[in-house]
Amino acid sequence: NARILWGTGRGSYQRTGLAPAPIDNSGSLDASYKLVSPAQPQPGAALTYTLVLTNPGPLLSAVRITDTLPLNANFVAGSLTASSGSWGLNANVLTWTGAVSITRRVTLTYLMTTSSGITQPTAIVNTAWLNDGIGRVLERRVAVIINSLNTYLPLVRK
Repeated sequence: NARILWGTGRGSYQRTGLAPAPIDNSGSLDASYKLVSPAQPQPGAALTYTLVLTNPGPLLSAVRITDTLPLNANFVAGSLTASSGSWGLNANVLTWTGAVSITRRVTLTYLMTTSSGITQPTAIVNTAWLNDGIGRVLERRVAVIINSLNTYLPLVRK
C-alpha cells in the first residue's frame, strides 16, 4: 500500500522538502496606486490626483476608500470623477465605495489647488486608505513639494 506523494522525493519540484504553498483565491488591492501631477508645483497651482484600484483576483464587492485631504490645499468642487462606485465629500474627507473586479480597474481623479501664500519649500502629503472589505487595509501616499529647488547633475560626455 505504499504511495509516492511527491515524485521528486524532496517535497516538491523545487526540492526544498516543503509542500507547495496553498493558492490564495481571495482578491487583492496590492497593485493599486496613487499619482499626483505636477510633482513640483508653484504656489496656487492645481494638482491632479489619480487613484487606480486594480484587483487580479475574485470580485471585491465592498471596497471603501478614505482620503483625508491636506490642510494646505483646497478641493476643487465638481472635479471628482470615478469610473464606477459612489463617492462623497464631508469636510476634508473624501470617501468612495464600490466593487473592484478582475476585468475592470477603477479610476478616481480629482483636483486640488495649493495655497498661493506658501513662500518656503513645503511638502503636501496626501494619504488614501484602501479597505478591501475582507479584512485588509492598505495605504497609498503621494507627496508634492511646493517651491522646491531644482537640482541638476552635470552632463559628462566622452
